[in-house]
Amino acid sequence: MIENIFRTAFKYLWKNRIYNFINILGLTVSITSILIILVYFGNEQKYDTQINNRDKIYRIETNWATMPSFIGYFLKDESGYIKDVTRVKMEEHEVSYDGQVYLMDNIGLADGNFFSTFNFNFLLGNSENALKNRHSIVLTQREAERIFGKTNPLNQTILLKNKYPFTVTGVVENPDYFHLPFTAIATLESLKELAYPKILEQKDGWSYFTYIVGKPSLSIAQTEERLNSDLKKFNYQKFQLTSLKDLYFAAPLYYEGNTQHGSKAVLFILFSIAVLLFILAGINFINLTNSRTKIRFKEVGIKKLFGCAKSILVIQFLVESVILLSIALGLSLIIIKSIQPFFDNLIGKTIDFSMIYAPHNLLIIAVLILATGILTGLLPAININSVQSISLMKNKMDSFSKKTFFSKPLITFQYVISIILIAGTLFIVKQLQYLKNKDLGFSPEQIVCIKLNDDLQSKQRTFKSELLQIPGVLQAAYSGNSMGQDWSNWVNEMDGGRKAFKVNDVEPGYFNLMGIKLKEGRIFREDEMDKGYIINETAVKQYNIKNPLEKTMERDGKIYPIIGVMKDFNFQSPQYPVEPVLFYFRDHRYNLINLKVNATNTKEVMGNIEKVWKRFSPEHVFEYNFQDDLYNKQYKSAEQFSTLVGIGGAIAIMIACLGILGLSISLAEQKIKEIGIRKVNGAKVSEVMTMLNKDFVKWVAIAFVIATPIAWFAMHKWLENFAYKTTLSWWIFALAGLLALGIALLTVSWQSWKAATRNPIEALRYE
Repeated sequence: MIENIFRTAFKYLWKNRIYNFINILGLTVSITSILIILVYFGNEQKYDTQINNRDKIYRIETNWATMPSFIGYFLKDESGYIKDVTRVKMEEHEVSYDGQVYLMDNIGLADGNFFSTFNFNFLLGNSENALKNRHSIVLTQREAERIFGKTNPLNQTILLKNKYPFTVTGVVENPDYFHLPFTAIATLESLKELAYPKILEQKDGWSYFTYIVGKPSLSIAQTEERLNSDLKKFNYQKFQLTSLKDLYFAAPLYYEGNTQHGSKAVLFILFSIAVLLFILAGINFINLTNSRTKIRFKEVGIKKLFGCAKSILVIQFLVESVILLSIALGLSLIIIKSIQPFFDNLIGKTIDFSMIYAPHNLLIIAVLILATGILTGLLPAININSVQSISLMKNKMDSFSKKTFFSKPLITFQYVISIILIAGTLFIVKQLQYLKNKDLGFSPEQIVCIKLNDDLQSKQRTFKSELLQIPGVLQAAYSGNSMGQDWSNWVNEMDGGRKAFKVNDVEPGYFNLMGIKLKEGRIFREDEMDKGYIINETAVKQYNIKNPLEKTMERDGKIYPIIGVMKDFNFQSPQYPVEPVLFYFRDHRYNLINLKVNATNTKEVMGNIEKVWKRFSPEHVFEYNFQDDLYNKQYKSAEQFSTLVGIGGAIAIMIACLGILGLSISLAEQKIKEIGIRKVNGAKVSEVMTMLNKDFVKWVAIAFVIATPIAWFAMHKWLENFAYKTTLSWWIFALAGLLALGIALLTVSWQSWKAATRNPIEALRYE
């Protein structure tokens, strides 16, 4: 019996291979999508879960993610409600070993208790002794392999900044699911050599991620209250605590560096897209199965007349559905394997796709396959079983048609989803273009930012002079930071209160090079170092500074006058509002040199710049970035989201088109005699095509009316994340509707044209 059921099923599936190909294609695409998103969902949930006691580890925050180092010292010595404190400062340095120089980013300079607070698995060495000495460094597995290859790195010596020796005391597993990515952890005490001796005693310099381990007897709210009570005497702003278990999905703060964040809203949207795509494919499955049931009337009628039990007929339909779903699942697993590199590149991280085979995911897959198989196989089986055998033999459809009326609303639902996703993609692109084309208040084009090392910092004047001799180098100016990256945080005394600023140390020529405009006052002069500050318009407005050029600020016991006010500019993404900014000019070592270069021969100019670099610093890596590239990196997450929604929209419209293609083929077959009669009576091809296409146009039009307000609401909510917003233009919705209609018409018109141009004599002979 079972063998006969499977033989009949495969025979039917092969006989109707065009329809089943459409079904398999739609199901494969939707299953692939939902599996990828399920795996992505699972990967996102893994962040920081490997850390023990993560519900009692808190990061201290304001609207900034980093703190002054002094807070860590104070809490260690004074507080009785905290078990431990760990500070981390992220830096980037050149590392040399065996004559090779490597650029190592995301080096964490941390307190010695880092590995007792965060329990990473040591492959070599151990957590107890890893950071005991000032010149100890622990590498990740990936970084150890990059530098040492197959050589055992333990107890090997590497040089930071080409002169400070550090001993490798351990190798840990790659922290792929830790919110703060790092390539190495060295001791925070070493910063006294890498920077200057008293750097850790500063009461400002907000550059340190600070974590505390709370006591089990106190809640996070109680700990936060006592923390603010203790720190109130230092006149700091109010602090808040975020638990490590919540940190990854917490809202991003200012100046988090490379801190990893996920978005529950994005996860919800992606998961919803996956579910909707699966529903769309299921709708196609149901519609196409129902539309093809008529050709099985005689088959089922004969079986029923010969005593075939209704249960056997139900099993027959179920087996056919499960076979199709199983084929689609197998193809999906093959596709996922092949597109993994593309997906990893798209989202900018490596995803562990082996999670598909985790027991809970296998259970979800099995439930989806069985539920869909039962739904799509059971409905037509029950419907056809309810029709009398004699009616089936005579191909009478009246009673059956009433039970399959839902094809039209289901197709309409498919296009509602498609139009929403198309409109969403168009709008996200429009918002991104608005941000990229917005007047930033400065000009990032043709500016090269070159990072300086110790050799160059000690020869700043001559290095700059040599660069300005290169044809095509138009301007040069040093600075501490570049646009589009985190700037340091200062808190200065002014008008009896403490004012927070984002700061940049610059040369006088920096403003002209960047195209930042002066509103009032003046800029620095070359002969007046450390004599005053320049602020921006937002600082004047936010702190209600009257007559700013008559005001002074106090820092480290010294009084500085405000000598100028610059017009506002977006040094960070215009997704965020402009913050108070302060510029200062001192005779010290800068981190960057910014060069304005000629646009006509950029490649040649960069080659000549590198030659000068190698004359001054032959043992160091020549590293540079174009300012506009650095700035545009801030749009990466929004661009990724746009791409994902766009892919979802493309898949949704494809599935919907597969559905109406199958239905149009079935509709043309059902009306083949009617078409023949109309043509014999003089109907034109265009009239026949209109007859066959008008229902599809009506369905898309209804879908457009339903989708538009839903899409508008979703876009309006998404815009709340941006300080600067584009307009919700009507043409986005119109274009989304026209695209959906155009694609639908192109899909069905091919089949309609075939039916309309068929010889009417053949049509009238059709059974």
